[in-house]
Amino acid sequence: MIEEVYHGSEDEIINNFEKNGFQKSIRADFNDLIQGRQRNIGSLGVGTYAFLESEKLAARFSKKQCRNPAVISFKIKYDADNDSLNLLDNLRDMYSYGEYLENEKVKSSIEKFKSMYKDGRFLKRFQGALIEYYIHEMVRTKKMDSVKVVKMGTYTPEDNNAVLFSSPNNGVEICIRDIDIVDNTTITRVWYVQMEVYRYGKI
Repeated sequence: MIEEVYHGSEDEIINNFEKNGFQKSIRADFNDLIQGRQRNIGSLGVGTYAFLESEKLAARFSKKQCRNPAVISFKIKYDADNDSLNLLDNLRDMYSYGEYLENEKVKSSIEKFKSMYKDGRFLKRFQGALIEYYIHEMVRTKKMDSVKVVKMGTYTPEDNNAVLFSSPNNGVEICIRDIDIVDNTTITRVWYVQMEVYRYGKI
């Protein structure tokens, strides 16, 4: 499967990606994870985040998170059946993950993670910690070979204060766990910090 994704970050970081590409995968350390010390963990776990086919959402995210925001697009290539954890529209993955979280032996770990990875009302780090733990256990028990990408529906608001739990998803978020799936030759800057008004108007 080949997909086009959009990544928003600081202009300086985007410049580096344009020049050198993505060079190193960001991975979780299991010991740090279970002790509550894992850094750089988002709602889909540890990795490089991007939006599937949405320049607009990447720009919206980077404008909120960065002082000098910029966005690039690039393509990723992976085996959808064997390389991904698809919590968007793959029923097998969705059911397996849901059943795992309902396992009585896992519930104690869930409560432990919830106390260690607090981040306000949205619990994104908590959700990411659970996904990392699930992937680790699936690989350890040989139910999965590896997970190079995690995919899930997401809601990225125009304004943080506008978030409601009933808000429908307005995009698809990707967490790239293995940089080898990125085609660095396709990296293209699509949004510049100098632009005062985004091409879609208000974002």
